Amino acid sequence: MEALRHPNVVMFLGACTRNPQTLAIVLEYCSNGTLYSLLQDRKKELTLSEKIDLAIGVAKGMYYLHSNPTPVLHRDLKSLNVLLDKNNTPKIADYGWTRLMAEKMTGKVGTFQWMAPEVIKCETYTEKADVYSFGIVLWEIYTREPPFNSMTGVQVSVAVAENGLRPTIPSDCPKQLAQLMQICWDVNPNKRLAFSEILAELKILKTKLCEPSS
Repeated sequence: MEALRHPNVVMFLGACTRNPQTLAIVLEYCSNGTLYSLLQDRKKELTLSEKIDLAIGVAKGMYYLHSNPTPVLHRDLKSLNVLLDKNNTPKIADYGWTRLMAEKMTGKVGTFQWMAPEVIKCETYTEKADVYSFGIVLWEIYTREPPFNSMTGVQVSVAVAENGLRPTIPSDCPKQLAQLMQICWDVNPNKRLAFSEILAELKILKTKLCEPSS
């Protein structure tokens, strides 16, 4: 964490290590809590433009992690692990499961509702597992609902890995945004976009859907 420096990655400031009973890490203060808490607070309205801005912020942070010479895999990307500063700038947080990309990666790491099928099945996986998780987060941002809310983690894992279950995209979701969700959570990791491509798509979407034509 000490080496990570990006506006969309929560900043590591220091650590307390002298007293074993008060071990702690010190991070930048994000006064608006988690992305999850914002999405669940229906008193706070979010326009489509604001939703896309949130998605762009998350994608920028993930692009930074993946663009290291050896990609940094977060492995637990979800709305609960994205913090918001006073300006609602998303900050990728919680690096307990984070690892550098290696030839062999441990399976069943993260949270089942956001976990890629290849990770659930303990198969070989790459940074595209984070892209799958982003697809679920993108669905969360648009719908403002928790994914698979009526199911347990174990139920989700079986349904996602064996039956191809994905969240239901609402009929009012713009077609281009729905397509982006679907390609991010494609069962074939090779068909999922890289975060550089996701960022480009989101910026195009914002221009098409949110900015008035001249």
